[in-house]
Amino acid sequence: MLSRPYRECVVADRFVLVLDNRVLEVFDRGGVSRRWHVLHLGVTARRTRTGLEIVVGARSDEGGLEPTSKPVMIDVPEEESARVEEFFDEVKRARE
Repeated sequence: MLSRPYRECVVADRFVLVLDNRVLEVFDRGGVSRRWHVLHLGVTARRTRTGLEIVVGARSDEGGLEPTSKPVMIDVPEEESARVEEFFDEVKRARE
C-alpha cells in the first residue's frame, strides 16, 4: 500500500480543510464543498482585526485568483491562525 500525505485542519467549527496527497478539499458546513489540485490552487491571505482572512480558489495565469472560480473565503480566528498557516505551508510543499 502506498503511503500518501494526509492532513486535516478544522477552522472555526465551520470548515474542514483536507490535504490528501496533492488535492486540497474545503468542506464548508454552511455551503458547497470544493476541491483543487495543488498545481491549480490559488490562495490569498491577509490579517484582519479578528485574525486571518484566507481566500482559496483556482489560480489564474498571472498567479492570483481566477474570479470565475467561485473562491471560498475562510475567516480564521486569531487563536487558530498559527495552526492554519502551518497547514497551508504544507499545502505549498505539496506543489514541489
